[in-house]
Amino acid sequence: MSESRAPNFLKLQENLEDRIANLAMRPSYANTLIPLFEAIMNSIHSVQDRFGENNWEENCDIEVQVLQDENRDTHFFKIIDNGIGLTEENFQSFRTYDSRLKSSRGGKGVGRLTWLKVFEEVDVSSVYSEGSKNTSRNFKFVLDNSKAIQSYESRTESDEAEHKTCITLRNLKNGYQNYCPKRFSTIVNRIAAHFLPFLIGSQ
Repeated sequence: MSESRAPNFLKLQENLEDRIANLAMRPSYANTLIPLFEAIMNSIHSVQDRFGENNWEENCDIEVQVLQDENRDTHFFKIIDNGIGLTEENFQSFRTYDSRLKSSRGGKGVGRLTWLKVFEEVDVSSVYSEGSKNTSRNFKFVLDNSKAIQSYESRTESDEAEHKTCITLRNLKNGYQNYCPKRFSTIVNRIAAHFLPFLIGSQ
């Protein structure tokens, strides 16, 4: 009789597609811009992590681009910041469902999952410092259980490389397209209304 060498524990299987499907975010006017808000809040946290919570506002450089998709009558978004970026710790958190890394700030680790709930395509690029060198990560984040992170590239950058992270949210999914504001001014007003309480509270 052969002796079993199987481990005495089994790891639960992760299912990204079902995790996204279970997010309570049906297509609506209120829900469609949640991924944009989550990306902006991630940028704010990233800037705070780099410069400190007492100095982040004077060093903050967050740019939100609202662009017209040439192939669709919808917008897509780019969120660019000068924060700490996707360091090894942050990248591990990015790849962990319901990460607790930002729990002290009220984060539940699901913000980036909302991106895949509403958008077909998410592109991520980040230049950051790790130790004594600058490094970049670039990849696509997609709704695929076995290959959620695709076209991954990482390389060493020059010492003069600018710290910058860019998140591109592209191609609204069917159902959400009808609820995305068409006017640029409306989107700006929605962003301002969403973050005004946070900005007032941080004074």
